[in-house]
Amino acid sequence: MKWSFNVSHSSANLLISPTIPSDVTAGSDNNTLISYVSGVLVFGNFGRNRIFALSVGLMLVAAACGGGSGVIPTRDSALPPHVADAANGQRLFKNESCSACHSTGTRRITGPGLAGIYSTAATRDSDLTADQYIQQSIRNPGTFIVDGFNNIMPKTYAHLSQDDVDDLTAYLKSLE
Repeated sequence: MKWSFNVSHSSANLLISPTIPSDVTAGSDNNTLISYVSGVLVFGNFGRNRIFALSVGLMLVAAACGGGSGVIPTRDSALPPHVADAANGQRLFKNESCSACHSTGTRRITGPGLAGIYSTAATRDSDLTADQYIQQSIRNPGTFIVDGFNNIMPKTYAHLSQDDVDDLTAYLKSLE
């Protein structure tokens, strides 16, 4: 037995159905959002801005909940030394959602823009090299807070291997 009901609100029309039809596909309309929540189909015309805000919010929640053991993965010493790969670092920057909060230019998003970060990092702490400063900022983001920003960077990047952090650092070096 299938039953459903409509709920109207000034910002969205929702159709909630407790069964999931097997032939449901997302429409071609860019303003359409279809998702399944605990076996319930929720459909609404939310608009591009709301969909974008929802997507960013979900990414931030996912990043904050990603967790990690807090143990930095180690590299097998029997392997040849890793050569940092900026192209892999660029891929990681995108896949680890760094770009959700940081631009690769000077534009401020939630976090500071990262253009010239390597030059800046070299001057931020006299006890650390630029590489060490960047890597510590990735692994323990609350250690250094740039003026004008809050300590809101997720602390979930400890799961990255040292090779991945080296690759991210190589990519950030290229952002001059």
